Amino acid sequence: NAAAARAEAAQGRAEVAALEAELWAAEVEAKAHAVKRDVMEGLKSKLTVTAESQRMTSSEKEKLRSDLRAELSIMNAQFAQLEGQQQKHVAREESLRNQIKVLEGELWGAPRDAWPSYKAVIEQSKAELNEVRAQLKDTKNAALALRRDISQKSSKLPALEKVADAGSLVREQMERQLVERMEEIAVHEVRMAGTEAALVQLRGQLEVARAVLFSAEASEGVHRKQAAAIHAELGEIITQAREVQDMGKQTWPADVAVAKKPRTWSLWR
Repeated sequence: NAAAARAEAAQGRAEVAALEAELWAAEVEAKAHAVKRDVMEGLKSKLTVTAESQRMTSSEKEKLRSDLRAELSIMNAQFAQLEGQQQKHVAREESLRNQIKVLEGELWGAPRDAWPSYKAVIEQSKAELNEVRAQLKDTKNAALALRRDISQKSSKLPALEKVADAGSLVREQMERQLVERMEEIAVHEVRMAGTEAALVQLRGQLEVARAVLFSAEASEGVHRKQAAAIHAELGEIITQAREVQDMGKQTWPADVAVAKKPRTWSLWR
């Protein structure tokens, strides 16, 4: 009936309005998610570039530290080798001095014909002693120069250590932040997927509700047309009745017309 059609149409309109409001809110949320995702992607891109730059800088600093450590290790090994040579030269020098002292002592007690042999050995030992002393001097000078270089380079190591450690710490922090941003984006993508799925579902529900509303409004329109037709028909009947009443007034006696007048007007008007 007409009342049922009107009620169904009103319920359909309310349902469509509610779904449209829910869909609008979901679309706003989806747009907000999209904006947030773009912002997060932008931050991730900047952080990636910064992290890569920091990684390169940190690698360079770590390489400088590693190279300096390796160089110092080699220099310390060379210094240890020079110290070993120096000790050998000192021992050889002492041995030659003692040898010369012994030979010179034996020379005075040896036969005169043995003196040339002793003198030759003594001269040879002295020449070797001079050579050993020269080698010892060179070794000492080389060791002193190398020690100065080691000291100078070692003084630079703490600063490089500090800079390299700080760079490594910053790099690790940035890498952690980058991982966190990527995890946040992954979680956000899941939420966006859920929102998109909800949008699809809401759009489908809205289409169904609009179809139901269209059918209800069509039914309501039919009842309205029927009601309008009935109303028009009743109006026509009333008009015809009035015309008949007016014609009766002209043919009834005056006293009858007067007597009937109040009752007739109360009936039709």
